[in-house]
Amino acid sequence: MSEVKQLDFEGNHREPPRLPPEPDSPPYCSDPECGETTEEVCEACGQPLCDNCECTSCVRCACCEGLATREYHETRGMVGDFGSEYAGQPLCETCYCEARIAAAISFSDDSEYPAYITDTRNDTEGAFTVRWVSTDAWRGHYRADSETWEQVHNDCALAYSRDEQNLASFDELLRGLLDGHGIPWARVICGTSNVFSAGYELWIPKDRRADYDGLIDEAKQVAEKELRDPADFTTTALTGKDPEDCDDEDRLFAAVGSVILAGSR
Repeated sequence: MSEVKQLDFEGNHREPPRLPPEPDSPPYCSDPECGETTEEVCEACGQPLCDNCECTSCVRCACCEGLATREYHETRGMVGDFGSEYAGQPLCETCYCEARIAAAISFSDDSEYPAYITDTRNDTEGAFTVRWVSTDAWRGHYRADSETWEQVHNDCALAYSRDEQNLASFDELLRGLLDGHGIPWARVICGTSNVFSAGYELWIPKDRRADYDGLIDEAKQVAEKELRDPADFTTTALTGKDPEDCDDEDRLFAAVGSVILAGSR
């Protein structure tokens, strides 16, 4: 089509009117900036659309890049939550509701119903955010961040082990101490690339740190010595066995492995 512009009565440039396509010829692309004829159509609304044009009548999901009509988006579509990776961006219902959970956060004032954070949702309304920490090309873990809360313990749960039971006892004891002194807490369970482990983080409001240091920290250190033995944790993590079930070969393997891992940091 000709690139020649026409002037209206006020001297402004405007596009020349489109002539109807010739009989039996393909229709014009629905993008008003295009003007080419095409035999292709938009996969969502069925309007004529060139391969190089974006349908102006549809909305593209920022996550899966699927197209949906504006009517669908306005009635059933979603927008990424504040504090999520796709905050403010259009999303289809599936991507918003079924994204992989990065973290589950239980608050002391409503611990029965965890708040979830995914790539598209953030039930904490931005009080917490998460980021992926890569350890190599295939492995890594999520880690929480917050501007108003402060982390007081960071750990890892090893599924189906005595260490996991010890961590559960430690968590119950520490949360009980916080509850007893009226200090709010948030327990954050973060996903990892290992289906048999999960990150454990305990947070308190930043403005209660002084109360925590004066009332809780010493008791926490005593409990850590009993329940969070780093040697036992490393042995279980490297062998998959509880320490009492390990033989001399397992213990030697764990000792050498811990030295190698410490040297790589």
